[in-house]
Amino acid sequence: MELNDAASRARELDPLILARINDKRSKGQLPDLREKFDSILSKHGAKVIANAAVLTTTGATNLFELVGASKLARANILSRLVSTHLGEAWEEMAALSHLAISPEVVFGERILGVDVVFLEDSVLRHTQIKTQKNTLTGSQKDRSVAELLLHPRPLFAAAFDVANWTFPPQSRSGIERVAGKGFWSKLDIDYQQVMSAAQDCILRLEAKLLA
Repeated sequence: MELNDAASRARELDPLILARINDKRSKGQLPDLREKFDSILSKHGAKVIANAAVLTTTGATNLFELVGASKLARANILSRLVSTHLGEAWEEMAALSHLAISPEVVFGERILGVDVVFLEDSVLRHTQIKTQKNTLTGSQKDRSVAELLLHPRPLFAAAFDVANWTFPPQSRSGIERVAGKGFWSKLDIDYQQVMSAAQDCILRLEAKLLA
């Protein structure tokens, strides 16, 4: 989809998104978020384990495989597998907020570069979520900036406040960036609950995958 077309379609969806969020707001925050976090992470953890069981390689794809360091090679593959699947989990968890929705889940339509949209100070914030502050590299940064700038008040969020930023500061990109507690508090979600649920899930996966 061309950027101009994507922007036009996003503006068409904005009133529908706002209506859905207002409906959620009228019902208030869900009381059992930790239980729902655990359910989401369990679902994605099961996908990780299923995919890990059928991992195959055809030829060396990194130095570990090239030199025959099979344990390090597998650990490297598994860490990427976990990161990919849990990245989807943070999006689902954010969309549980009474202030947010996932357009893809609610309308079956993905807005270019946007994972969730939430309401802040009566304004829609079109948000891209990554796991940590250094997730984007190289040309990925330019693409994310271009996609987010399609929206009036975009936000780039790191689910966890770890590592150094690779996404450019607002003074250069025109896009606010926020990490960890600073992000989840915008959604009225307790960051410590997110951290605790993530820790429990990742440690369980470590025990099963690297036993």
